Amino acid sequence: VLIAKALENSKSIKAAQLQVDKTKANINNAYSFDKTNVYYSYDQNNLALNNEPLKVFGVQQHFAFPTVYGAQKKVYSAEYDKEKANFDIQKNKLAFSVSNLYYHIVYLQNQAVLYQYLDSLYQNFSKASDRRFELGETNYLEKITAQSKFRKIRTMLIQIENDKNAQYEMLQSLVQSDEKIEIKSKTIKAISNLTNETSKSYYTAYLENVTKNYQRQIDLQKQHWLPDINVDYFQGKNNGLSQSLYGFQVGLAVPILFSGNVSKTKVAQLELQSWEQQKQNEEVKLEKYINQKKNELAKYQEAINYYNLYGKKLSDEIIKVGNNSYKHGEIDFFQYIQSLENATTIQVDYLDTILQFNQTQLDLQYLNF
Repeated sequence: VLIAKALENSKSIKAAQLQVDKTKANINNAYSFDKTNVYYSYDQNNLALNNEPLKVFGVQQHFAFPTVYGAQKKVYSAEYDKEKANFDIQKNKLAFSVSNLYYHIVYLQNQAVLYQYLDSLYQNFSKASDRRFELGETNYLEKITAQSKFRKIRTMLIQIENDKNAQYEMLQSLVQSDEKIEIKSKTIKAISNLTNETSKSYYTAYLENVTKNYQRQIDLQKQHWLPDINVDYFQGKNNGLSQSLYGFQVGLAVPILFSGNVSKTKVAQLELQSWEQQKQNEEVKLEKYINQKKNELAKYQEAINYYNLYGKKLSDEIIKVGNNSYKHGEIDFFQYIQSLENATTIQVDYLDTILQFNQTQLDLQYLNF
């Protein structure tokens, strides 16, 4: 839903759509012609049969060779296809950014739940420690350590809230909706069943269309070797003639000095060769990126599997046993604190791993490279 709203409202997407529309409309310009030249001529040397000068009215029109217009249309069509492929990539990037922020916010909300639990635990413990110190049952070091731990957790909660608000602001700027966004999901889990085939097709289409564009430019440059066509139709008249005299002229503009055409064609060919090298480089980078992300996913999956099989049970058991042991005097304060921190580290590491796994999965799905 958020992705759909972002695609609908985003000013950058609307601007990209207008760019696509512009290149599409520009295809019709392939068949545009030079302005028609309408002229009037009077020359005393230009005499009719009655030896009177002619007043001549004429129309001149310049045309490129007919096949040039078809080649020009192919260039404009290739530019449109390239821009359309780029538009798909822009939408894909926006979808990635929205998804990434969404899962980051869910992660922070889960982090907040964990630290709220710890906050309550340390707050109660800090109060109990203060009371025990007043009664002389503990020393000052235990009292200030308990306070320090409680304040640290409270600070973490504040930082998490600020981070979450910042993520919401960024998400709001992407969705660009007047409605306030609120993500209610507090369940965090690894993203699965994703595929990068759609995103890969966007990049492949873009690379191929850039190649096609360069090839069409070369074809157009070759068309400029063909002659242009000039057509001139005119009629002359003077007061001594009962009817006008008509005439026409057809000419070809032949590229005799063709060094410029040779250079332009050479430049276009070199641009294509340069792009082909870049394209191959991008294709290699893309495949390496996909392999890298798959390896990262495998690494994070191992950590997730460990937590699901052993880590969660171990963390819960450490907290449970630590609380009971401390209450019954089986362990001292510092051992108790250490057990809580060990249990917390397992859960925090799991949340971090899920975030990294999901971010990597999104990188792979949307090919954010």
